[in-house]
Amino acid sequence: MPDLLPLSDPSFREAGAIRVREEREPGAILAAALNLTTSEARPLFTAVFAIAGPMVLLAALARIVGGEIAGGIAGSVLDVVASLLSSAAVFGFVRLYAAGLPVEVGDVWDEARALIGPLASYLLVVAAGLIAVMIPVVLVGAGLAGLGVGVAVVAGLALFVLLFVYVIPPLSLGSVAVALDGLGVGAALAHVQDLIRGRRKLVVLTLLLVFAIAVFAIGILSAVVGGLVVAGFASGDPTGGPATALTSAVLTLVTIPVGVVSSLVWVFLYGSLVDVVEGASLGSDLDRLAGTDLLGVGRRPEAPRADAPHTDSMRDAAPRAEAPPEDFRPTADRPSDDLGTILDDDEAPPNDDRSGGFRGGGFQNP
Repeated sequence: MPDLLPLSDPSFREAGAIRVREEREPGAILAAALNLTTSEARPLFTAVFAIAGPMVLLAALARIVGGEIAGGIAGSVLDVVASLLSSAAVFGFVRLYAAGLPVEVGDVWDEARALIGPLASYLLVVAAGLIAVMIPVVLVGAGLAGLGVGVAVVAGLALFVLLFVYVIPPLSLGSVAVALDGLGVGAALAHVQDLIRGRRKLVVLTLLLVFAIAVFAIGILSAVVGGLVVAGFASGDPTGGPATALTSAVLTLVTIPVGVVSSLVWVFLYGSLVDVVEGASLGSDLDRLAGTDLLGVGRRPEAPRADAPHTDSMRDAAPRAEAPPEDFRPTADRPSDDLGTILDDDEAPPNDDRSGGFRGGGFQNP
């Protein structure tokens, strides 16, 4: 597998039909993510489920065998690993797709395997940083709670807004920078901050779309899980057995596609920011010169070449030149170009027409 250029490299050239590095609005970003998901559903989800699926099954088994406490903890840890593998698979797929390389399971795994370590390091550093920040926040919140419910609610809303606007977007985009640009944790976060500066509205609106997708998925999960829990109680085994295994399987079937779409939304948002801040990639420039449209699909109609044969339709479509007036037509006695005759002969031919010095002009000869 050849080494792939970082997405932010100016010489990066895309070969996929749906361009990753292209300036888009929030709605277009979501549309591009859904378009890639549906158009490449078979290879994309085959790779994701093949890479992350075993961990999902292990998590379900751990919950069944380990019981409520131990099984729940082990299952949660394995779910995090499965999420990490799913993200690595999506990012690996995008790298291969953008470069026009094969996207079979083995190819995606080769690319994703190299991303697991950097993404895991990024996840650990971010988690440690969030814990370090949240401890004093929780202590301050506990102190504000003693001042009254209203103060606690206002403080909670303010914290949510800060997280939603200033924390979640850069952290989510940072994982994309690690995967698609090969940056370390600190360099990725700094790079993302440069990309977001002055374009936070685009980022927040895109995050709102991702949040809407998550709410929709949670609504479906709530209905399904509620029905399975009721079935578990009815069977007399609400915490384990077939009901728990079925619940885990359904959760996986819903959360993995939602996670894939969410990851692709962040990918296209990152590509849009890179295209705006760092300029169009070499591939974009070449495609624009070649006459491709903005999505890279199809070509604009080319103008006919000068040496191309003219068809009847082209001849009919071309504007017809009007015939010159009768007195302008060359005859044997009147050359078509008096100036050329003057240049060829020593003396100009006699001109008995004393109506004007210029053809069609208003100057009269004396």
